This record gives sequence, structure tokens and C-alpha cells, in this order.
Amino acid sequence: MGKFPREKIFLAISGDSAAIEEVIQLYEGYINKMAAFHLIDTDGHPYWVISEDVKQELREKLIKALPKWKGLRT
Repeated sequence: MGKFPREKIFLAISGDSAAIEEVIQLYEGYINKMAAFHLIDTDGHPYWVISEDVKQELREKLIKALPKWKGLRT
């Protein structure tokens, strides 16, 4: 993961919807991992499921946390 421009972070913190979406995309891989569940089917085969409900909840928590990011305010 490369450096994320500070200006985009400042915009996201201030509520810019496009910048917020970029921050969410930056964390999308982590969100998917946190929303993944390992299950076993009726034949005993393991498989992974990503819960869309959990993904949405994690995205909402990230959005709510943005204004609280310390040391990044202009």
C-alpha cells in the first residue's frame, strides 16, 4: 500500500464524500478480512463467506471514526 495523500485524509475528516469513499477503498481489503467467516458445508468442505452486513457495519464505523483521527487536522 502506497502513501495516501494527506490532503485526501483532511478532506475525508472534514466530510468530503469522495475522499471518504477513497479512504474506504483504501481499507477495503482489511474490511473484507474482518468480515470473512470460515464455514464447513454438509460434505465437510471448508469455504469462506464474506458477510455484507458486517462489511457495511465496518464501513459505517470507519466513517464515524474519521473526524476523531488525531494529529491529522489542518
